[in-house]
Amino acid sequence: MKVRDLLKIKEIKILNNIGFDNDIDNFYASDLLSFVMGHANKDNTCLLTIMSSINVIGVAVLLDLKAVIFCSNVILKEDVISKATIENIPLLVTSLDTLGIYKEILKLC
Repeated sequence: MKVRDLLKIKEIKILNNIGFDNDIDNFYASDLLSFVMGHANKDNTCLLTIMSSINVIGVAVLLDLKAVIFCSNVILKEDVISKATIENIPLLVTSLDTLGIYKEILKLC
């Protein structure tokens, strides 16, 4: 799956218009960044979270995450979006909660 495929889900939108061709083979859902750092270690992973701090981008860079989906209409500050864009991390947002967006992602597979 590619990031662009996630845009087929009507409840999802991209925030920074980059990385459409990034491959995603795995999804990891967590709101505790230290836990993400220790467990989201598979290649081509997309993180699902409600955490909106700039530290999410730091973790995404550290783990070479291919995208981050912010659930439950989390609102991001402009500095988070800017940093992600500089680091080439696609950011997506959805109105669905984590389980809801995961169910929609499964329908694409």
